[in-house]
Amino acid sequence: MDIIKRSLEMKEEKLFIERKLVGNNVLSMMKDKGYTKSSLSKIVNISRPTLDKLINGEIDNKTTFISHITKIIDKGIAKYEDFLDYRRLSNDDGIVTLYSDNAPIEYVRNNDTNESFMMLDDLINLSELYK
Repeated sequence: MDIIKRSLEMKEEKLFIERKLVGNNVLSMMKDKGYTKSSLSKIVNISRPTLDKLINGEIDNKTTFISHITKIIDKGIAKYEDFLDYRRLSNDDGIVTLYSDNAPIEYVRNNDTNESFMMLDDLINLSELYK
């Protein structure tokens, strides 16, 4: 039993160390499986801002990070291995989407603006489903 527990702890440690890669893979899995950030956050019971932090690799507490990863696994959206080695579904249409934030470094958006951008991001993600 100690070997199994130790193996799980080692997997969790690797996921936490590679949290930026994990975040990129969560975003890829989410898009490939047709989820928006809002829909995924509701399914796995993670707030939308927390999901953004997970995707951006910004969760610095290992226990919290593993808790959120476990929620995604428990809902059957991914396996542990997918978080470190996810292969994107091919994009045969050749369409590339670019995003840009040209605001000055010291600029801080107000809450209403952030909320609007989050809704726009959801609309963009949703539109990708209907291409």
